[in-house]
Amino acid sequence: MQLKRAAEGNGDRSIPSLDGLRAFSVLSVILGHIKAPALDGLPFLLPFRHGDLGVAMFFVISGFLITHLLLQEQNKTGRINLRAFYLRRTLRIFPPFYVYVAIVAMMAVLRVYSVPPAAFFLALTYTWNLGAYSGLWIFGHLWSLSLEEQFYLFWPSFVRHLGRATNLRSAALLFCFAPLIRVVAFFVLPPYYQERLHTTLFLFPDHFLAGCILALALDSAAYDGLFRRFARIGYAVPAALYLYVIDPYLYIRYRAFRPLVGYTAEALCIGVILIFVVLQPRSLIGRLLNVRPVRHLGMISYSLYLWQQMFTGPDTGRFVPFPANAIAIFLCAEASYWLIERPAQALKQKLAHGRTSGHPAALAVRTRPVLIQSVDPNTE
Repeated sequence: MQLKRAAEGNGDRSIPSLDGLRAFSVLSVILGHIKAPALDGLPFLLPFRHGDLGVAMFFVISGFLITHLLLQEQNKTGRINLRAFYLRRTLRIFPPFYVYVAIVAMMAVLRVYSVPPAAFFLALTYTWNLGAYSGLWIFGHLWSLSLEEQFYLFWPSFVRHLGRATNLRSAALLFCFAPLIRVVAFFVLPPYYQERLHTTLFLFPDHFLAGCILALALDSAAYDGLFRRFARIGYAVPAALYLYVIDPYLYIRYRAFRPLVGYTAEALCIGVILIFVVLQPRSLIGRLLNVRPVRHLGMISYSLYLWQQMFTGPDTGRFVPFPANAIAIFLCAEASYWLIERPAQALKQKLAHGRTSGHPAALAVRTRPVLIQSVDPNTE
């Protein structure tokens, strides 16, 4: 299979280019959030200061990676252990997140920030996207993390209990009808919610679904030829042109464009680029995404995304001026990665090893091709 061949020789992180794509995504968020005249004076950076697009890429990657890992487990063992899945997600996501919230809480006690107690409740419960504190910048990025957690609550059960063909058809059908659902919701919901269509999972599933559809399709030999045709630079370049030139223009020119069809088109184009860089890691773009420094940025992208909020937006230059604030973001992310994420990942691997050694080898294993032979637990 194409994805299996692309992954060969790629070391521990078995899906090529995903870390590089994460790095590109988080840099788009950081560049988009930093308010600095020095950056404003560099017009060639303008297409890459698109924070919304960076978040959209994260959503597609999440849908793709989570679905792939669940299918891989099912291929190897014949089942999906949801309890183990949620334990892995907890150890991957919660420790750096709650440390960030705790530090914001300490700064609120010191009156550096003014954060209502109810805002902390929404943050701690991953329901920020359902609350009414959209103007509170320090937690402003939590809407996307809340969407991700809510996605994790539902989708793994579908993968476990429904057939792959059913999941693929259902996801594709919902993906196609998502614009219509938003149109109906716009006229039915109160004005407050009309402005928040993109922060509600059932109204904004396009990007997650795009990733899920790609992973489900790549798991089937029937789609191997189809994706071999689409994994070409001739498709990736027009997709990038749409994302970085056409989509921003249409969004500025027509405010209703993105909720109507823009989100769906955006997710589709990101999916085309994802397939290209994953299946063609030896292309020029693929090689750039897989160089060690870029991959490292992808590895720490979660912590980068968490901590950039404290030094960007209205808080740009509040603690340190630009470009020292950019350095502060990377230092905080590195500290979070090495002091919090890595120990949590080690614990995750230890627990996974204990479960594996305790299971008999008599588990029913599916005799079907595995697209990726091994996935580093750190990628999950």
